[in-house]
Amino acid sequence: TDYFAAAQTISASGTTDSLKVHASAANAQAFFDKLDEAIYQAGLYGVPEAGQAKGALLMNKNSYLGIQKAARLAGFSTYTKDVLGYTWNVYRDLPLIDVGLQRDKSTEIIGNTYNPGDGGNDSSRIFVVRFSEPDGNIESPGSDGLTLVQAGPLRRLGPVATLTSREWGMEWILGIAHVGDEYCVSMLDDFKMAAS
Repeated sequence: TDYFAAAQTISASGTTDSLKVHASAANAQAFFDKLDEAIYQAGLYGVPEAGQAKGALLMNKNSYLGIQKAARLAGFSTYTKDVLGYTWNVYRDLPLIDVGLQRDKSTEIIGNTYNPGDGGNDSSRIFVVRFSEPDGNIESPGSDGLTLVQAGPLRRLGPVATLTSREWGMEWILGIAHVGDEYCVSMLDDFKMAAS
């Protein structure tokens, strides 16, 4: 598969056609209802308090930009300001993150070309990820969630001399691990941020 095997999958449309999120206020609300279900499946539903797990909503650029439009259709906003005046794009206190492009700088990591079941290859996905809480032991990956693991030592690369400067780089190989026995990733699919 091209996603986490431990992921719980939630279909936004419930049919073999993708949900057109921007088609109406009802479709936008249906999208957020299914997103709430995905958040619940990852163990993140409710207002995070001290000691509770934290997470994020991972998506592509089209979904990142389209969620605010869908929120306006449903009658609310995903923007919030912190005490320092910074604006954040969040839903249910979970940050929205555009995961960006692959190394070739043109292929999206999460595309808009998944097949919702009708052969159309026109839907997208959002991954809801619950991160592992630290347990106080620096050597421990934490408990119950997704965590980073270091797959190799930090290596300094360089210096590389250019005509005008010297450049250094670093190589730090990281991996991810699922800690605990509950789902820490859920995937919302079968939707597209469009009116038709």
